[in-house]
Amino acid sequence: MKKPLLIIFGIIIIVILAVVWGYLLFFAKAEDNVDMFNNLVNGGAVDNAPLLNLPNEEDFPVNLERPPLRQLTTRPVAGFNEVIDDNGNLEIYFVEMGTGHLYSINSNSGEERRLSGTTIIQAREAYISDDGNTVAIVNYNNTKIKNLSLLRLDRENSPLIEVITDTVLDFYLKNNYLFFTSMEGGNLVAYAYELDTLNKKTVFTLPFSEARIQWGESIAGPHYAYPKASYALEGFLYKIEGSKLTRLPLEGFGFSALVEEETILFTKLTDQAPMSYFYNQKTNEIKALNQTYLPEKCLLIENALNIMCPYDPNITLPYQMPDIWYQGKLSFADRLLLIDLVTGTSNIFVDILSASGREIDVMRLSYDANFKAFFFTNKNDNSLWMYENNY
Repeated sequence: MKKPLLIIFGIIIIVILAVVWGYLLFFAKAEDNVDMFNNLVNGGAVDNAPLLNLPNEEDFPVNLERPPLRQLTTRPVAGFNEVIDDNGNLEIYFVEMGTGHLYSINSNSGEERRLSGTTIIQAREAYISDDGNTVAIVNYNNTKIKNLSLLRLDRENSPLIEVITDTVLDFYLKNNYLFFTSMEGGNLVAYAYELDTLNKKTVFTLPFSEARIQWGESIAGPHYAYPKASYALEGFLYKIEGSKLTRLPLEGFGFSALVEEETILFTKLTDQAPMSYFYNQKTNEIKALNQTYLPEKCLLIENALNIMCPYDPNITLPYQMPDIWYQGKLSFADRLLLIDLVTGTSNIFVDILSASGREIDVMRLSYDANFKAFFFTNKNDNSLWMYENNY
C-alpha cells in the first residue's frame, strides 16, 4: 500500500476513535458505555458482563432498636424520678450531685435539658415529686445533720424556688408528703409536711437516735424502722401505725430489712457471717435463703410476689457487713436476681456485667410501669442507668 493511502487511513481511524471517545464522554450513560465496549470487543454481539452488586441504602437498614441496658447520664446523680410532662411525654428528671441543678431526659430521643440552674452547693441527696414540680434536696459536709431544702419548679423562668428549709437526719418525698426525721432529746422524731398546705405534722417518735425507715403511703402509715445497720450493733424491727408502735420478732447484729405487706426480707449475722431470710407476717414462719442480699439495695415489685435484688456471685460477704459497703471499702459487680416471695427461689433477671461490660454497684433501684423499665444508679460513680423490660 502506498504511503499516502496509509496516512489517509490512519487519519480516518483517528477521527473515528475521537468521535467515539467524545460521544462516550459527553452523551452516553454508564450502562451504554458497558454495552458499547462489549459490542466493540465481541464484534457487535451483546454479552454483558455482570455488573458489580454494589450496596445501596436498602442493603443496610437502619437499626432503630436500642440496647435494653444503657447509661443515661455521665453527670453524678443525687436523685431521680420518672415523670410524665404536661404533653404526655415520658421523661426522667434528675438532680445533679454537687450543684443541685435539675435536668430532664426525654425517654425517646435521649435529649437532655436543664430545667433549673438554681445551685444547691454540695447537694448530695434528692427526691423529685411524680409531677416533677417539687424537689427536696439535702446538702451536708461529713456530718450526720443534713440541710434540707424543699423547692418548687418555676417552669416559665426556670429557677427552683425555695419554700422550706430545715435540718434533718433522714428524708423522703412520697405522694403528697415530705417526710423527715430529726434528733430531739435523745429520741428520733419523724415529721411530715403536706406539700399542698406546707403544714407540719408529727408522725412518730422512736427511742433511739438513728434509724433506717421504710416510709408508708400516708402519715398514718404503716411505717417500718430499724436502728442503723452495723455488724457491731444489734438491730430490731418496729412497725408504726398511727400512734401504735409494735416491735416485730426479728433482730440480730448487722440487721437490715425490706418489708412487703405479708413478707419481710431481712439480713443479719449468723455464725459470724451475713445471712438472708424471709419472714411471713401471717404465719410467723422464718425461711433461710440460699443467697445473701443487702435489703437496702433491693426492690419490692408492686402487684407481684417478687423482690428484685442486686447480687454479686463472686463475693462472699464478710462479717463486717454492711459497714464496709457504706464506707466504700467493698464494691459489687451486680446482677439483678428476681426472687419468688413464696418459694424463696431466685433467677438471674439481667447480668449487668455481661450486658454493659461495667462493674456496677446498684443503688436506688426502682421500676416504672409507664416506662416499662427499671432505673438505678451506680454507687461507684453515681451515674444513672436504665434497663427496659416489660415486666
